[in-house]
Amino acid sequence: FRLDPDGAIPFFESLLCRFRCNNFGIQNALQTVIGHGVFPIGAILNHACDPNCILIYSGNMQVIRTISSVKEGEELFHSYTDICQPTFVRKEHLQMAYGFECLCNRCRGEGRWEGIEHSLTSTLQGGFEGNEKMLVERAIQTAKQISADNLDDDIENVRREYDCLRTALSIQNKRLGPFHLERYKTECLALCAAMLLNGGEVIEHAEKTVKFLGRVCNKYHPLVLLQEMTLAELYIANATNGNMSKGRKMIKQLIEKCEISFGKECEYIIHYRQMLFSIRYW
Repeated sequence: FRLDPDGAIPFFESLLCRFRCNNFGIQNALQTVIGHGVFPIGAILNHACDPNCILIYSGNMQVIRTISSVKEGEELFHSYTDICQPTFVRKEHLQMAYGFECLCNRCRGEGRWEGIEHSLTSTLQGGFEGNEKMLVERAIQTAKQISADNLDDDIENVRREYDCLRTALSIQNKRLGPFHLERYKTECLALCAAMLLNGGEVIEHAEKTVKFLGRVCNKYHPLVLLQEMTLAELYIANATNGNMSKGRKMIKQLIEKCEISFGKECEYIIHYRQMLFSIRYW
C-alpha cells in the first residue's frame, strides 16, 4: 500500500504500540522465549492470574490448550504475567505494561488464593534480624557473580557458588515462610549448582521447587511439568532409598499430564515412554 509521507510517523507509532500490547513471546519446549509474533486469535484472549488455558507453539502456529475443565460458553483466559509473583507485583506489571487493573479471583484473594498469596511473602519469627538480610543478599549476589564468571563450569567455582547459596538458604529457611518467593528463587539457584556437583542435596532442592510451583500454578502448567521432569530424572539417576519407585510413578503421571498440556505427539511423551521401557527391569 502507499503511505502518505506526512502520516508515516503517526502510522508506525500506532502500529508499534499495538504490537507492544498484542505480541507474544514464542517459547520453545523449555519455555524459553526464542522470538516474538502476532497471532490475532490468541490476542483476543483476556488475562487471568489463574489461567484456564496456555499457549504453545508448533512451527509458525500458536496453539491454545485448556489446562482445566471448561464449560461450553465459558471464557478462556491465559496469563499475561509471571504467575509466581505475589499480587502486588503482578498488578503493577499489568498496569504498567497493559494499562489495566487485574480483578481476577486470585488478585481479589478469593477462596484458596487468600492463603496462597499470603504465603508468597510470609515470614517466620518476625522476619530478618540485624544484618541477616544484607548477608543473604550479599551471598546470593556473590553466587551469581561466580556463576557468571565460571563459563567452563569449573567444579571448584561451582562449589564456591553452592556454598554461598547454602549460606543464604540457612538464613532464609529460618526467617522466610516455606513458600516465600525469595526462598524459592534461591532454591532454584541452589538446584542448578547442585546438579553440576551431583550433590546429595540435589533431590531435596528439586522437591522444594516442585512443591512451590505446585502450590501457585495449575498442575498442568508447563512450569510445573518442566520442574517435575527434572525431579523425576533425578530420582531415576539417584536410584536409592525408593527413588526409583518415585521416579517411575512420576514419569507415568508426567505422560498423562503432557498429553493435556502439549498434546499426544509431543516429544516429552516419546522421551518418557522410552525411559519407562528402558528402566522396567532396573
